[in-house]
Parts: sequence; C-alpha cells; structure tokens
Amino acid sequence: MACGSPLLVLDEPSTGLDLKNQVRVLRLLKDLRGTGMSLLVSTHHPEHALFLADSVVLMGRGRVLSGPAAALLTDAHLSELYGVGVRTLNYDEAGTPRRTVVTRF
Repeated sequence: MACGSPLLVLDEPSTGLDLKNQVRVLRLLKDLRGTGMSLLVSTHHPEHALFLADSVVLMGRGRVLSGPAAALLTDAHLSELYGVGVRTLNYDEAGTPRRTVVTRF
C-alpha cells in the first residue's frame, strides 16, 4: 500500500480475530475498495465475501465456479460447497439491503 499498488492480496484476513475486529478489518477493506483499490481475498466465510466482493470463485469438490457474487453465493451453491445446509438471509441495515449466511445445524 505504501508503494501505491492498485491491488491488495489477502489470505484469510480475519483469521484469529474476534467479531469486533473482524468487522473492523472488513470495513477497512471495503473502504479501500471505495478508493479504487482492487482486492483479491481468500476466505472460508461466505458472509465476508458477500460483504466485500463483486465477483467470486468457488472451489471445492472437484469444481471451480466463477462469476458475480450475488449469483454464486446462494443457498444451493454454498450448501454443495460446504457439504452442510446453508441459508442466505436478506435484511436491511439502516436503509441498505444486505445478505448474510446462516448454517443449518
């Protein structure tokens, strides 16, 4: 970032962080995106990808899918990818529509 690179590559940037600090990191990354910086982020947290990404690559079970985050981060794709029931929920946060992911136990 100090050299003005237009791309930031992050591998699991929220690993080991409590929820408060995960939110801080994700908000910082979203702010950086707003300045025009591109992010390449690997994560096992689909809700983080929903918050940050315009496009995603899903890799697992011998398949690779890529495309718009909204089209790929769905109940069906995520349930197949993780091998457990997953449900995406839509909600409104201060006038901003959002989606999140809930695992079915």
